[in-house]
Amino acid sequence: MVLPRVFVGRRAITELMRRQRVLTIYALMMLALMVPTLVLLVIDSRTIGDVSVWAKPLKFMASTALFSLSTAWFMGLLPQHARVSPANRKMVWTLILTSLFEVTYISFQAGSGSPSHYNVADSFHAAMFGLMAVAAILLTATQGFLAWQLLKHVGERPIPIFHRAVIAGLIMTFLLSTVSGLMLGGHQPPIGMGV
Repeated sequence: MVLPRVFVGRRAITELMRRQRVLTIYALMMLALMVPTLVLLVIDSRTIGDVSVWAKPLKFMASTALFSLSTAWFMGLLPQHARVSPANRKMVWTLILTSLFEVTYISFQAGSGSPSHYNVADSFHAAMFGLMAVAAILLTATQGFLAWQLLKHVGERPIPIFHRAVIAGLIMTFLLSTVSGLMLGGHQPPIGMGV
């Protein structure tokens, strides 16, 4: 399958920067952080639950980059005045700060050889696990907010099918992520399931 030219290399970055510059830069930063984390994954033999201590930070960096780029792309469906509104700037910074908190804490825990999730060994780690849950809910709530913004600002009526599909996907991202997070909150996955 050949991708349209807009999805290849520099053109994709240029288009993403036009749609939402801050989120695109943040995603590129996460992708860059994956390089030293990959090196650590190779040279550090420590494991947690039979999985490299660096597997979880690497996964979170990758998913954060993809999440940010997807959000930047979908923000391009908004008119320019809505993209730069105070409400949408707050949504962008909510996404960045919550995901950065998660990646930073998970990486710190990996460096110390300790689990980040389901670690309630003491009051500090229990509090951090709770804060990670709050951050995850706020992070996915950005997608529900973006869906509402798209619904509010799409000028065409009836709403084009592509826009309806994006709105439905964003709402499902928020609802299903929140529900699955609450369902899994107290249940640690089996050992070795980290990859």
